[in-house]
Amino acid sequence: MSRSLVRWQKPVRAGKGTLQLVLAGKLVAAIGEGYSYVELPVVDGTDVRAPQLVDLAGDGHPALVLQYVERGEGGERTVIAAYRPVGTEVKRVFAAEIGKRSADGRLTSKVELKKRGKATDIVLVAEPAQGFSADTYKETAASDVLPILLPWTSEKKASFSFSGDTYQKR
Repeated sequence: MSRSLVRWQKPVRAGKGTLQLVLAGKLVAAIGEGYSYVELPVVDGTDVRAPQLVDLAGDGHPALVLQYVERGEGGERTVIAAYRPVGTEVKRVFAAEIGKRSADGRLTSKVELKKRGKATDIVLVAEPAQGFSADTYKETAASDVLPILLPWTSEKKASFSFSGDTYQKR
């Protein structure tokens, strides 16, 4: 892989040592004594946005939180995801849809990273639909990530709190 593909790189504490978390092209990698990586489901690195280190659990072990856009079948979806070094691996510990777009309309959720002591919660808030309604939106809910919040349902807001590598909906 060419060094020019590296778009973001930060040192993080993992266990008793330090790793480099790297975003290169469509890969998220943890590099230390060895390395581990995850390939994002994107066309290329330009579909990956807003990388930042966030201490989700408040335990001093930050996660890489980013957004990426998946394209296909005449539409696209935007996902917010969190990746955390766990031992010698980098693991996705959270993923949720925050955007859906097709020729018929668009759905979005606002993302807030809200401090809770030393920890940070991920809060998603459904925004008004553009072109879709409860009657016209016929897409099956995502099963590989948390599905997008729908503005016409009673659940317009969701908050996620972390403990280590697991999260709970509050």
